[in-house]
Amino acid sequence: MNTFTYNETSYSRFELLKGLEARKAGRAWAKHVGAASTTVDALTMDDLNAIWLDTTNALIADLVVGKLPALQAQADKPAKPVKVQDDGLNVDDAMTILSILNKAKGGKAELDEARVLELIAEHAPKAEPYVKGYEFKTEATTYRTEGRQHAYFPLVVAALAARQHVWLVGPAGGGKTTLVSKAAETLGLQHRAISVCGQTTKTDLLGFIDAHGVYRGTAFREAFEHGFVFLLDEADNGNANVLAVLNAALANGEMTFPDKTVKRHPDFVTVACANTYGGGATSQYVGRNPIDAATLDRFFFIQLPYDEGLEASFVGLNVPSPDFNLSDGGFMDAGAWFSLVTTVRENADKNAIKAVISPRATIAGAKLAALGVGKAWLVKGLVVKSLDSVSAGKLGI
Repeated sequence: MNTFTYNETSYSRFELLKGLEARKAGRAWAKHVGAASTTVDALTMDDLNAIWLDTTNALIADLVVGKLPALQAQADKPAKPVKVQDDGLNVDDAMTILSILNKAKGGKAELDEARVLELIAEHAPKAEPYVKGYEFKTEATTYRTEGRQHAYFPLVVAALAARQHVWLVGPAGGGKTTLVSKAAETLGLQHRAISVCGQTTKTDLLGFIDAHGVYRGTAFREAFEHGFVFLLDEADNGNANVLAVLNAALANGEMTFPDKTVKRHPDFVTVACANTYGGGATSQYVGRNPIDAATLDRFFFIQLPYDEGLEASFVGLNVPSPDFNLSDGGFMDAGAWFSLVTTVRENADKNAIKAVISPRATIAGAKLAALGVGKAWLVKGLVVKSLDSVSAGKLGI
């Protein structure tokens, strides 16, 4: 464009800028076409006139992409592109814009300022509000998955990789069962599931021998014997006495079924999905039952909130997920974790706090910490669990 209007005054691109108002107009024009504010504000009047009178836009292009000579030198190198200060463009993107600007030189074409802004918006790196894929490494293997997952997906994957039983507690419709299925798939594990209710019996879990003497198996038996992830859905909706039959299977190396005693496969792990911590009915979930403390002691508790970013993606919206850090609280070695568990246990006894903090907390915490799970998650999931803030404070954590 050959003119620019500033404060209702029109300035020609073929006339020198004069006076304070003209200086302001020149700077406003440079910013309007995409130059960084900090760079423009430092320009002298001579600099402003140079870019104002240059109708080929070569000089303003220099301002748009930053230090042009340095960029041109970098463009010939195979090294990883370097970010340019202030503008958010890397070398390759800057060269793309420059190549288009160069086509406008020599009077062949005049580059519209609006097009410059479009190019910047198009080529500048855009921060994603979530990670589209996920990678998890153990000493032996690297696991990968594609597609957007719940923000807490890494924590569930780490727990399953450690073969640590999980009590996944969260509000209805939060994606608990889907998350477990995807986490199992990521680790290369099959999974089996059963939904629990008040009519669920131990036969539903252990199977039975029919009138012909033939054993009729269950999803739980298959998972236990062959090393699958077992999903116990609506776990807090079941009878505590029925679920207690799983105690031996969850903690020991074998389980007696109606037909024989079966050794636990080393890959077997259980995830109980629930709406409560197993303490009984609440005002929202009135049908939930209190679960025996000995059963709950076998689980690592993960409170799963709604991921509104994931929810928004289902309807085509781009919204950030909740912040999540697997190593939250920092790394703890086995010695430090053992010391914390024993100290907390002692404080619970002194303050008459009803909390089971058994050696299972020590063992589970050491396994999870070895896979990068931070102190904050270990404390929440293995020690505090459903304790109120006052009781938790008395534990001395």
